Amino acid sequence: MSGLEVRGVTKTFGQTHALEDVSFRVARGEIVGLIGENGAGKTTLLRIVSGFLRPDAGDVLVDGSAVRLRGPRDAASVGVGMVHQHFLLIPELTVAENVVLGREPGRGALFDRGAAAREVRACAARFGLDVDPTARVGDLGVAAQQRVELLKVLVRGARYLLLDEPTGLLPPMAVRDLFALVRRLASEGCGVVLVTHRLREVFAVCGRATVLRRGRVSGERDVAASDEAGLAHLMIGDDLASPPATGRGGPCGAPLLRVASLTVAGRGGRAAVDAASLTVHAGEIVGLAGVAGSGQRELLEALSGVRSAVAGTVALCGVSLLPMDVAARRAAGIAYVPEDRLHDGLVSALTVSENLVLGAAPDRGFASRGWLVRERVHREGEQAVAAHDVRPADADAPCASLSGGNQQKVLLARELRSRPKVLLAAEPARGLDLLATAAVHARLRDLADAGGGVLFAGTDLPELLDVCDRVLVMFAGGIAGEVRPGRDAEERIGLLMTGGGPRP
Repeated sequence: MSGLEVRGVTKTFGQTHALEDVSFRVARGEIVGLIGENGAGKTTLLRIVSGFLRPDAGDVLVDGSAVRLRGPRDAASVGVGMVHQHFLLIPELTVAENVVLGREPGRGALFDRGAAAREVRACAARFGLDVDPTARVGDLGVAAQQRVELLKVLVRGARYLLLDEPTGLLPPMAVRDLFALVRRLASEGCGVVLVTHRLREVFAVCGRATVLRRGRVSGERDVAASDEAGLAHLMIGDDLASPPATGRGGPCGAPLLRVASLTVAGRGGRAAVDAASLTVHAGEIVGLAGVAGSGQRELLEALSGVRSAVAGTVALCGVSLLPMDVAARRAAGIAYVPEDRLHDGLVSALTVSENLVLGAAPDRGFASRGWLVRERVHREGEQAVAAHDVRPADADAPCASLSGGNQQKVLLARELRSRPKVLLAAEPARGLDLLATAAVHARLRDLADAGGGVLFAGTDLPELLDVCDRVLVMFAGGIAGEVRPGRDAEERIGLLMTGGGPRP
């Protein structure tokens, strides 16, 4: 039988049962959704099938034969490839060097960079992926880096493609392109597993869905015979009956954050942010939309102090921020959730508790004479783990051991704990399940209702329109226009995102 299958797989980490007697299958030419709440075991299952982890019990079968996967190279040799939620790329290398790593063309110890670039360019052209083989990966945005990860798998001729939250940072048009590629691969005989928290994506592209809940399979459904409510119930159970409500806030107050003609340098002599102006008022959640590379990332980095501005002004409550470094801006009331939580937001080797007090240890009694006060740090961690439903509920666990969604919860807990005046948030609900997403949205609204402001950069237009009071759209580094929730709002945003509307 042609297909990829796991039978009775079990995996534990210490006292945590990540997977218990899980069986799962995907046939050649099939697209299967793998869904479940944060910590349900989805990524652990994919990492076992792709050779990054070994199961404690159970079997992995490829085309009817049991295989022993001692590492990713073994998985690739039997046609299994995984596109990771957190990329396994070397920033200092080029796109081509990353893609062919481990199978470099050349003679002996001599690496043929030209041949590598040609191979990557040909594969990218075949599958319609826009990448520059000579670009340095560290200079690319998250969406572009994901395309590099995808190319790594496609170049190796994978027959089974495992996609772990592949749409988390993609704009709608890029999601459509990705799904078109997935359908094409399936039509050519590839089996595809899609891990996602967005149920509408399951209905858009998958034929079947397997649901994990607390490390076990809670159900398997044909998508055509199912609905979102039924799948959500398998994921979460009766807890879904009363999710936290977000709602819209009342009238906005005085301006908190004023940005005028802000310009930020980009690559190749072009401005990444080009004379952008915006205002965030007290009590307001402002969305920031745009296709990848339109300047959203650079704008938030410049506002947080991570990136320098070339020109323009930025003021918080009338006080200029541009002379301040990151620490001073945080002290003034700016908090920042970056789009890449693992590399820019957290220190994965540190514990949950230690990550929660980063930047606040000396000022809030968490450190004394250069040493952490472990008891206070642990207590802070326990409180945050309970309040934000971090799983497993272990404040001393290293952040690297958590699922992506639970890492996001830790990052949000740290940035929200000080009740900032303005929160700069890039994809704050990225990788979170339904209830956790609703809880994050409620916390953003709580901050706004308490007199704060939120600048929310995201790629999920329905989410932006549901949560935000208004949405600013970026195109080519500038603010192309503003859209308020209402009829045809998605279409109007999409038009502005592609340069179809004049700047105000």
